Amino acid sequence: METLAEEGRYLTRQDGQGNPSRTSVALNGDVAVANRHGGLVKFHADVADCKESNGVPGIQTSTGKDDVLPWEMEECRAWYLDFPTTNQRPVAFTQGYVVPGECDSSDEKVWTVTSATKSLFPGLGGPGGVIVSLVNGSTGVVEKQVKIDTFSGDQFGAYGGAVNSKGDLYFTSMAFNGGKLAWVSVENFAYKVWTIPPEIGPYGITVDHNDRVWVSSVSIGQVGGGRFDPVTETWQTINKGFWAGAGLAEGKDDLMWISSHLGISSVNVDTFELGPVFKTDETVKGVGVDLKGFLWGVTYQGEDEMGNPVGTAMVMKIDPKTMTLLGTYEGLKDPYTYSDFTGNALANVTCVPPS
Repeated sequence: METLAEEGRYLTRQDGQGNPSRTSVALNGDVAVANRHGGLVKFHADVADCKESNGVPGIQTSTGKDDVLPWEMEECRAWYLDFPTTNQRPVAFTQGYVVPGECDSSDEKVWTVTSATKSLFPGLGGPGGVIVSLVNGSTGVVEKQVKIDTFSGDQFGAYGGAVNSKGDLYFTSMAFNGGKLAWVSVENFAYKVWTIPPEIGPYGITVDHNDRVWVSSVSIGQVGGGRFDPVTETWQTINKGFWAGAGLAEGKDDLMWISSHLGISSVNVDTFELGPVFKTDETVKGVGVDLKGFLWGVTYQGEDEMGNPVGTAMVMKIDPKTMTLLGTYEGLKDPYTYSDFTGNALANVTCVPPS
């Protein structure tokens, strides 16, 4: 994030066919990745944490874009856990145990959600519910599971997830009008499922520092997103003249940054007052804020009706105070993320400064 240089690239499944999608960054910087076609993998961020496993002296790990090591050689992969599913998208680290007054943590867990029934097509689920799994972050062993029959696992099933200050999981479906929001307790695996208002087309999801759930909306021409208060179990919609693209993330100054048809728009998390807008003609999928408050956008290269590439696949670093583009990296291959790819969303609900 300082140099805009790519420092590693990895296989996320041994056969290379996992189709990685959502990411989650723990408070210590480790990364978990869910494969759309099934499988959950964790990578160490610090080489000092990587373990000898391939019989070659020293630690062998990727050093960048053109250095993707074979599965059996990569030693910064902490673990891989296979799931018997054709659809797996949500992934979210919990805080684990956090030292009081600090943001140092241990005993992190990883949430993931899969469709309970397989589909004939990888990346999609079959009719039936979903299975929510809580995985030990250190060992990669499933500690507990619950099946939710009232949340459909058909088609895209569970689409994205995020945790609150307790480490509870929220996840949504993807729909152009309405859909479902679910909550699962990390303590006892109790759960609830709510219906999302039809004017919201849920896509991206995050939780703000007051433990309210936000979703971006792909209901073109309607609303930019919605905020759900789990205490009152009520929704409010963002009616601010933009519709969303995918990702969203809370930054400093109580601003929620949301990918939009304008680029990246922002609203105040309490008042919904419109804030600064970073304008770009690129299609922004991923939106993140780093621990220093800089704004990040991940753009998507699509195709026109003739199959020609449209746009640029890149990462943008932005100063949210001045709306200045500080730099880009364009060495990506089909980037498509809108989950918590910096870890700031987890830190934002965990390390809330005293009021």
